[in-house]
Amino acid sequence: MIKLKRFDEAVWFDYEPGVRFKIKPLSRVDSLQIRLRCKRKIAVQGMNGKENIIDDIDPTLIVFESFQMALIEWQGTTIEGIKNPGRDQMIHALFEDQKIVYFVLDIAFKTNEIEEKKLEGELKNSESSQDGLPTSNASE
Repeated sequence: MIKLKRFDEAVWFDYEPGVRFKIKPLSRVDSLQIRLRCKRKIAVQGMNGKENIIDDIDPTLIVFESFQMALIEWQGTTIEGIKNPGRDQMIHALFEDQKIVYFVLDIAFKTNEIEEKKLEGELKNSESSQDGLPTSNASE
């Protein structure tokens, strides 16, 4: 039997004193869904003069969609002049700060990688304890 774990619980991370973000790890499936949402068809003029339809993906849109999916909540942040900003307003305002974007996405992608590596270690330990022999990696 294969035991699968999901690493999709959001966790609070301190950004600076008084400011913290609740960040959800982004999985490979999340990344694929984001990429598919950001794909669009565009027409380009070919060398032969004919119009060709190709897929185009805007990298900034991928970053924004990833940021929006990963950032669940925030504390200690406001928008100057707006009393109770909605989620969309806050996401857009926070997205303007490159340091915050990097902080959130770095955690969102690394958290999932770290958890996957922990799971790989658990599976290897589980396999070696079942037969009493250490496991070997065929690719090494």
